[in-house]
Amino acid sequence: MKLRCFLLLFCVALLASCSPKDPKDPKFVVASVNGAKITRAELTTGVSDMAQRFGAKPDMLTPEQKEMLDWQMVNELVSEKLVSTVTSKVKDPAIAKRVDEEFNKIKASAGTEVEFKDKLTKAGFTEVKLRGEMTKQFSMEALVEKESAKDLALEPDAAAKFYAAHPESFNQKEMVMARHILVLAQEGTPKDQI
Repeated sequence: MKLRCFLLLFCVALLASCSPKDPKDPKFVVASVNGAKITRAELTTGVSDMAQRFGAKPDMLTPEQKEMLDWQMVNELVSEKLVSTVTSKVKDPAIAKRVDEEFNKIKASAGTEVEFKDKLTKAGFTEVKLRGEMTKQFSMEALVEKESAKDLALEPDAAAKFYAAHPESFNQKEMVMARHILVLAQEGTPKDQI
């Protein structure tokens, strides 16, 4: 019994010592989503990418700006983990085909291979990262479409039933409305004769 308690305490102490306590440690967990951990390293990389997108360098930011970017990036990373969890369950071969088609369109519109890679680099992307983002986006669209189709599905005769139940909604009095009346007149005809 004492041996079990000792082993249990030892394991707890070992696990506690494994997770870094220093918030600046790259392995420090800044957030956790459904068991997926977001580390300081991920946060730092994300903040650098975000700053680059805005044309700034992380080391030039004020402490207030850095804190604001940290919070925005934590929120973005949490959302990204949630989306990744949901979209990873979408298995549709049409998505991979669509990613390939759209990727090739983007690549072709960029010009040469060198120009394409330069544009990717300036945007903070690699080909793999771009494909990954496109896959997530298209998977989310497919998921939303699938879920909303369930809610929006109507019975084949739903319109006829609605019409039969609400005929007064479809009755309108006759009306005439004219915005412009055009009359063909010859040049020089006085206005009172038109």
